[in-house]
Amino acid sequence: MDAEATEDDLLWLFSQTPANIVVVSYCVWKDRTVERTLEQAVCKLNDGEGPQWHGLWLRPCAIFGTTTRISSDEEGMRIAKGPHRFLTVKCQVKLYDLSASGPVTLGVFASAKDAGAYHDGWVQQVCSIIEQQHVRYICGVFWRGKEETETLFKRLRVCKDGLFFQPFWTEEPQEGFNDDEIAAVAARFNMSVPKNARCITVFPAYLMVLGPFASSSRPGMWDSPAWDSKLFPCGSSTAKGLRALPTVPQLREKDEGAFGDSIPLVRQKKAPMDKWKKGVHQLLIWVGHSRPSKKSAQDSKAWYAKKWPRRG
Repeated sequence: MDAEATEDDLLWLFSQTPANIVVVSYCVWKDRTVERTLEQAVCKLNDGEGPQWHGLWLRPCAIFGTTTRISSDEEGMRIAKGPHRFLTVKCQVKLYDLSASGPVTLGVFASAKDAGAYHDGWVQQVCSIIEQQHVRYICGVFWRGKEETETLFKRLRVCKDGLFFQPFWTEEPQEGFNDDEIAAVAARFNMSVPKNARCITVFPAYLMVLGPFASSSRPGMWDSPAWDSKLFPCGSSTAKGLRALPTVPQLREKDEGAFGDSIPLVRQKKAPMDKWKKGVHQLLIWVGHSRPSKKSAQDSKAWYAKKWPRRG
């Protein structure tokens, strides 16, 4: 999120999101405009009749949880100095028809736009915190340096299938990319690339899942947005800096790490174009068991009974 996002944009996005935990990370730290806009939007939401949100304000990011599903957000350990920040947050999930109760520990990154490379001592400290706090999910906005970011992800033991992001593509030729490189990126992430695509790249906002999981899925390239004035409005900071966006990170195939338990399902949802707002980059992830609701189970039972009626 950046300073281009308005209060109305945030009010609309919070009212539309199906998520129970929302992590907001921003890279403009000195100017508190972003933080004030976000705070005003959440206050207005909680004054209304819609879903209520409680937040944990941890500059330069904030964690929000719906009061119906998340009972509390508790700050853990943090690295609060320097151009790169890292902190952990434990979210307590309430018992619900579609999910079990229990704690979820998040690791949140935030890097300033002019942050520069990750120092080795800082990375070692982050790895130590992740191990101590048993962090399973990591998210945030990272620095745009491709090689340094890839090295950081490998040090965190993130595998290819555990990295989630929103890819973008364009039909306009850009320097530094050729057909072989685009095809290699597409094959690596199982993307079906449009025939006229000239570039595949990502905004440096990622969500990572550490350890093994039974299955994962992400939208195909045709379900990913192209660069246009609707996604990146003319005059926006992102539109001006398209050439500065990094290419897709290249990671190892598999690394189950120290976690013995397996997450059943990690699914990246399609980001609908009508829910994109200027100054806000979105990444929607569904994690957990795929347990149907009562209504869904009833509908499924009725469908099978209609398709295969009992004889006799």
